[in-house]
Amino acid sequence: DGFEATGNGDAPEIAGNEDTAAPDPFDDPGEGPFDGDFGVPGGEIQLAALDPTDMALGDWLAAAREMAVQARTSEDRTRTALYEAIGRAYDFSLAAVDNPRDFEELVTDSGLTMQDRAPMTPVVKLVFGADYDKTRLTEFATVLVHAAETGIGHGELVAFLEGVEGGIKGVVKAARAARRPVKSTATVARARAVLDARPSLATVAIATKLEAGEYVTLLARATETGTLDIVASMDGDAALTERAIRAVAG
Repeated sequence: DGFEATGNGDAPEIAGNEDTAAPDPFDDPGEGPFDGDFGVPGGEIQLAALDPTDMALGDWLAAAREMAVQARTSEDRTRTALYEAIGRAYDFSLAAVDNPRDFEELVTDSGLTMQDRAPMTPVVKLVFGADYDKTRLTEFATVLVHAAETGIGHGELVAFLEGVEGGIKGVVKAARAARRPVKSTATVARARAVLDARPSLATVAIATKLEAGEYVTLLARATETGTLDIVASMDGDAALTERAIRAVAG
């Protein structure tokens, strides 16, 4: 996993949802050292001395940001540095679950928004910067969601990533595949058999080029008299018809 980043050697800038792509600091020979000031409670964090029982949410964010900067400025630029940064981001997300009001305040103050369909996006933007490469942010957020869904605990994400074939991209690929609807020919065939055995509710005289026994989706509008007016025949959308067959047949 190549590690691309934005900003300079200071902490990542927390901005709004801009689309502006910043240059990669790895290509900037004049990059300066990181000063450890994140502008959040906790200031500079000694990573080796982290104590999960004695840290405020701002401390977790500061630790995650520091690791993100270390990954950007690492001379060897190894995957391990990036995994450590994502691991800290995940630990921060776990702390946010226990401190929802503080997390909401951090998100609001940074000009970000929270959405149910993308719960980890504010987390990675707070850690890596809202102007960071969108594709990479999406990948990082996907990894964090997958980690949360599979029950990975505090401090365990780095080892998990190191043990997965393909690392970050491997996790993203698996997570996306798990969300795709599974198309089963056998399931459709069984659903068709169920519908073939059902009696017709009504016969409508609509011209069609379909062969006898084929199915089509009809769009109807209810009338004031309790009947249905057929307004469209979706005989050109096989995927829609298959979904309807599976839904009706149960």
